[in-house]
Amino acid sequence: MNALAAFEVVASVQSVSEASRKIGISQPSLSRHIKVLEENLNTELFYRIHSKIRLTPEGEQLFYAVQSGLSDIRKVCVNLKSQAENPTVSIHCGYGLAHFWFLKIYPELQQAFPLFEIQLSVSQTETAADRLTADLSFVLGKPSNPDYYSDPIIREEIVLACSPSFIQRHGIKVGHLTPAMIRQLPLLHQGREDYGSIWFGDWFRAHGLEFELTPEVLFYHSYPLLLEAAAASRGICIAWPKLSGDYFATGQLIALQGTEMDSGNGYFLVSRVKQKSDDRISALHKAILEKAREIF
Repeated sequence: MNALAAFEVVASVQSVSEASRKIGISQPSLSRHIKVLEENLNTELFYRIHSKIRLTPEGEQLFYAVQSGLSDIRKVCVNLKSQAENPTVSIHCGYGLAHFWFLKIYPELQQAFPLFEIQLSVSQTETAADRLTADLSFVLGKPSNPDYYSDPIIREEIVLACSPSFIQRHGIKVGHLTPAMIRQLPLLHQGREDYGSIWFGDWFRAHGLEFELTPEVLFYHSYPLLLEAAAASRGICIAWPKLSGDYFATGQLIALQGTEMDSGNGYFLVSRVKQKSDDRISALHKAILEKAREIF
């Protein structure tokens, strides 16, 4: 490694004397490193013309390779030093949970833990338990992997919902709407990858009816957009009343009576068991749980 580092400096300035001054190593020592490298490779790396040197074609190949490798190593070293000086804890959250809850407590968490940076990443789709990369992740469904430590955040209790104008336009009599009647109405679907465990197929089967997706089905790959579409009277959606902002409180959405369903599943706050032993991650994990229990 010393020989390669010496070679990279000498090759970059095309001068042993200048390289010596640049890195503070004697010329004989640098020359010795270059000679050892050439002997190991059985290849001449420099043309030596009097007091000047120039890379051979083989030397140029090695220089580009070494320069690229050492550049990556330097970047890693800088990142490692930065992490040591500015410790971070990473959190991953799905867009729906972030939009309706986590982004509201995020500033409070940052203020509560000033000694490290909380890095938040948000994605449109939920993260599967076998693809966790953040220190802490919000996951739909409890991981079965024993390497993960998890705590429940919010239970998956859903209801079918629509806007008041949708009810009026379709002549729906609240309290007299049957599952068979609902199946004939426009339904707004979230992409299956975004669901915990309940989608319209599950809901209808729980009421003794079969349900198949048709070509005209509307899919929304974002839970907030799904609620927005329902509030705009485009159809009936599956909503989490506890995770819907003020849509129900302001009357933008109405829960259809008798359509409630509880999967027994929900969101979990997950970290790897070995990460849970980290004081920073453990303290943040606990603080998030306390925030969740205040709301849910």
